[in-house]
Formats: sequence, structure tokens, C-alpha cells
Amino acid sequence: TGERLGTSKATTLQTEDLKELEDHLDEWHAGFETLYQTIKHSHAELAKTKNLVEDSRLKYTPMQAIGDIWSCHGKDIIEYSPKLGTALQNLGEAESNIATYFDQLTIQLGTNYLTLLKESRHCYHKIVELRKKLETRRLDYAAHLGRLQKAKKEKPQLEQILQQSKMKFEETQRELLSKMIELEQFKEKHRDALYDYMDLQIGCFLKAANLLQQVKSDWPQGPEYEEEEGEERAEEENTDTGSLLDNNKSNKSTS
Repeated sequence: TGERLGTSKATTLQTEDLKELEDHLDEWHAGFETLYQTIKHSHAELAKTKNLVEDSRLKYTPMQAIGDIWSCHGKDIIEYSPKLGTALQNLGEAESNIATYFDQLTIQLGTNYLTLLKESRHCYHKIVELRKKLETRRLDYAAHLGRLQKAKKEKPQLEQILQQSKMKFEETQRELLSKMIELEQFKEKHRDALYDYMDLQIGCFLKAANLLQQVKSDWPQGPEYEEEEGEERAEEENTDTGSLLDNNKSNKSTS
């Protein structure tokens, strides 16, 4: 046994699958880490809410704030500016609804996509730990192998230690290979998560487009005040003017 272990040429115990995966790992991680940090910070910005000036108790996303203020201002002025008020109110309500659609995108980005990236990142860090552990066990195995090769006679105890170190190395190697395969599977999950996000985004844009198209079809047209309203106001002004003239004549006759 000592001769077989001592003269073996296959001392690295490296598999072709593991070597091929390791060759691309560091290159992949550099780009992935940039992607992860960008998505993380972008999601945080999208999820931010701010207080409105007129009500510090309520917090809105920027799109929610726009929709809410348009709607509120439209309600305030609709009695004396009916067409502008209607336009503001209708578009504001549509924008508020659209904001809820895009909130769903933000939630999807955080709970599904970003979570998957975090899991992939954790898997990579575990691989880094296992690679260090594997290197330590490789050196341990090589040291025991060197001692056995230098021995002038068989030493069963040393052979047993060598066999144990070999088993530990191979065990760590299998664990590393398993994790690297798991990381490769995350790439497929990544692609699926991108598809799900795209699909949800398409749905949001279609619903938003339908809402805006409806608002557009009902958009108030023409001058702010109808011609009849203008005529009524003119008649009222003429009546007021006539009454004023009659009063002046009466005053002159009396005097």
C-alpha cells in the first residue's frame, strides 16, 4: 500500500469538471458583483418614499406624489375650471393607479430577483471558503505523501494518516464541485427570474397604456368655458348695466 501511494503520479486529485468550472469563476464573479451592487442600490432608490409638503405624515413614491397632487388640485378647482379640473383629476387618478403597478415591479425586484442574487452571492462566498479549505487539505496530503516517500521502510501508521488526509481532500473536493454545480444552476434560475420580471413589466406597461388611453379618450376639449356660459355671463352683465342706468334716471327725475 505504501509503495502504491508513494509512487502514484495522480497526487492532485483534481477533476476535469472542477477545473473547468474554476477557470471561469473569478471572471464571472467580477461582473456579477457589480450587477448585484447596482441592483441593490437601484432597488433601494425605487423603494424610497418621501413626505409631501402639505402633509408630512404621509409618504409617497415620486409617481404617487404626482398623481395625488394632480387629483387633489383638480378637485379643488373643478367648480370654476371644470375642464382643467377634470383633466387633472382623471390623469391624477390614472397616475396613482399606474404607480401601484410599478410598485409591484419594485417588490418583484426586491423579493424575487434581488433575493436570488443574494443566494447566488452566498453560494460564491461558500465556494471561496471551500477552495481555501481544499488548498489546505491538498498541502496536508502532499506533506504526508512526501514523508511516506522519504521513509526507508513501510510505516503503517503513516500510511493510515496519508489515507485519511486523502479522504478529507476528496471529501472537500466533492463538496466544492457540488457547490460550483449549484452556482451554475443559479445561472438558469437567474435567467428565469429575468423572464418573470420582464413578463410582469410588460403587464404593467399594458395596463398603464390602457388607463392612459381611456383618460385620453375622455379628455376635455374646447375652451375652458362653453359659449353658452359666456352668453349667460354677458346677459347678466347687460342686466346689471341696465339696472344701473335705470337707477341713475330715477335719481335724476327725483332731483
